[in-house]
Amino acid sequence: MGKIVFGILVILLPFTILGQPDSLNIVSEEEQKNEWKFYFGFDFNRSFFAGRPVKINGFRVGAKLNYVHRFGIGIYGLNRDVVFRDVEVNELDATDTSLVKFSAGYGALFYERAWEVKKRWELMVPVYMGAGTIRGSYTDTAGLYQPLLEKPFSAAGVGFMAQYRIFRWFGVKAGVGYRVVFNGDKEIKQAFNGLYYKYGVTILFGELYRMVFKKDELEEW
Repeated sequence: MGKIVFGILVILLPFTILGQPDSLNIVSEEEQKNEWKFYFGFDFNRSFFAGRPVKINGFRVGAKLNYVHRFGIGIYGLNRDVVFRDVEVNELDATDTSLVKFSAGYGALFYERAWEVKKRWELMVPVYMGAGTIRGSYTDTAGLYQPLLEKPFSAAGVGFMAQYRIFRWFGVKAGVGYRVVFNGDKEIKQAFNGLYYKYGVTILFGELYRMVFKKDELEEW
């Protein structure tokens, strides 16, 4: 069972495809005038466990200050349960062919600092604190799913991200970080504590909107 909990946990944060609604240009400190903007981004994570692909869908919502400081809350969950056919279940109504499925969901408070931005490059330092729950169930002799486990966890992490904008509205990004679990059993801590990495693409919906509807507001690219 420990290996299964490990597998569910390691999929939570490794790969990211993130959509953001606004331009990422950053003004100098002299030009900053405490400009606040709404922040929203879809966050679709990708990973693998036991050779099978898994997906975690989510979103981030919050605010941006001077394009530099971004903070808010993110909500995530597996897009579908992960099912295993070869897990031994020590329950009286389980069989040798019992299926075991897991679901997971979590929320996270995040803060992201854009450390340096040039025409196509952006460097970021994201920090987050999150908490969630992993739930498992198995099929009994009648083929019905019965509860198997429910494990809460909470964690915090800090990382470094770099993004390169290929087009005005599209970029690629990659990063590394370190996370620590504050509660949970030994298996969860062993699964979550340590380095993580992610990579993906960024779609700037704000730039797409201006390219179509407000071309006069576009900055020189």
